[in-house]
Parts: sequence; structure tokens; C-alpha cells
Amino acid sequence: MDVLGRDVTLAALSMSQQALTKRLELISQNIANVNTPDYKRRDISFIDELSTALDAPAASREERVANLGQAVAREIVEERLFLRPDLGGVDIDREMAELAKTQMRLNATHMLAYRKIRQYRTVIKEGRV
Repeated sequence: MDVLGRDVTLAALSMSQQALTKRLELISQNIANVNTPDYKRRDISFIDELSTALDAPAASREERVANLGQAVAREIVEERLFLRPDLGGVDIDREMAELAKTQMRLNATHMLAYRKIRQYRTVIKEGRV
């Protein structure tokens, strides 16, 4: 079994990176369609699923990682959010703020994953357990 299959932290970071990348794509689509009539804002729901997977009782690390694998980033379409008379549902200021926040979160997960991998490298090079 690979390291990702046993390390809950690394698995959670990997899943988070995938979800945040998908969220960046959706925010970009929202920005591109800011002036499109009847366009509905799209986002993903992942944080709740991730929290549930991490908090679920599990007997082993492998079970925790399996729980994480079941946490799916679900796309949400905000049907009732209308900001303009043409029924457009995208607020450019909100999208730009969400874009910046999501990019910062993605950068943080990259840094945490890098540090975790660096820990493994240190252990391997120094021969410690």
C-alpha cells in the first residue's frame, strides 16, 4: 500500500487540493458568465463532507483514508440567487473575493503537503522511525 493509503493527513490534503482546484474552475466559470442572462452561480460543497469523513469513527488509518475517498466534492447550483433584472446570479465582487480566498487555501494545502513529504524524506535519509 502506498504512503497516501496510510497517511490520513496526506490523504486529506490531497482530497482538499482536488476540491479546491475544482472550486477555482467553477469560480472562473462564474466570472466568465457574469453578464450572461439566466446564468446560475456554481460552487462546490466539500468542507462538510471532509469534516464528516475525518470525524467518523474508524478502527484503522486505512479505514479513515477510505472514508476520505468517499467524501465527494458536490457541485451546487444556486437557483434562487438573482442579482440582476436579467436573472443573472453572479456578483463579481463576491466571486473575486472567493477566488482569492480559494487560491490562498490551495497554496496553504500545497505548503502543508510539501512539509509532510519533506518529513518522510528526512526519516528515510536519516534512517529513523
